[in-house]
Amino acid sequence: MVVEQHAPAYGQEPLPAPSNLRMNLLAAALIAAGVGVPMALAALALLPPYEAGQALAGSLFTLALLALVAWLLVRKASPARKAVARVWVGVVFALVSLIPLAHDLERFRDAKVLVRDLVAIQETFSAKTLELNEQFAKLQISKRLDPSALAAPGGAQAGLAEVARFRELIAQRDALASEFNRASDARVAAVGAADLREDASKGLEMARAPIRQLYPALNKSQIEFCDAAQALLLWVDKHPGGVILKGGQVLAPTSAELSEFNALADRLASAESAAVAVGKQVQAANEQQLEQARLAREQAGLGQRR
Repeated sequence: MVVEQHAPAYGQEPLPAPSNLRMNLLAAALIAAGVGVPMALAALALLPPYEAGQALAGSLFTLALLALVAWLLVRKASPARKAVARVWVGVVFALVSLIPLAHDLERFRDAKVLVRDLVAIQETFSAKTLELNEQFAKLQISKRLDPSALAAPGGAQAGLAEVARFRELIAQRDALASEFNRASDARVAAVGAADLREDASKGLEMARAPIRQLYPALNKSQIEFCDAAQALLLWVDKHPGGVILKGGQVLAPTSAELSEFNALADRLASAESAAVAVGKQVQAANEQQLEQARLAREQAGLGQRR
């Protein structure tokens, strides 16, 4: 007896069990790649953990949606068609998960290089600022404004020289700050990716905001101090013998001259107090900026500078 065989319709012939198994394993591997690659990149510090988490969260939502659609389409189909559907789910899921990572990896690499360069600029500026602060510390204006120094021959001229040097250092500090801002802005402007460039520009402005707000106030207060000190020193220079020490007290030949001296001394004391107060604020802002640079270096995986 001859048994008549009919070819099944296309797409309905079940694959052998080993083929189904291989296709299911392929689907599982594709899904595992879509899930595991972002986590592996984060573990290797090639991608920020928060970005890997965002990518994984979005991918899992996509996986759930694809799985639901596939189940609705093939829930009554043969095992072979279900295996094919699982592979397609895995392929689409892997593409949706991994293709955006290429952009994220490139962006993170560019951001890491940018942070490295900006930190280097900041550290160079900090080193030069430290050298400049040492020059400020060498000034002896306070000693030159001491009554005993004012009463000494040539004391006023020595004080005026110190004030002139103070003004020079203020100008050098302004030039250094402008150089730092130009270098930072130029490095950010060189970033190719528009979104990274915009984010970096905003971050840079936020980081520099405290210093930019305080430096004008610092300059103003220190220039006012220099003006007050110069006024007092010029008065002493134009009134030879106008400052007399007796028992530690400052005297003057006349009460009018003593009133003039005391007014100038009060102006100087007020200016000095204001300059010291602003200076402390600037120092705190500088320390905060250095701490931000250290954190940025660590987050970018650059390690500590030796």
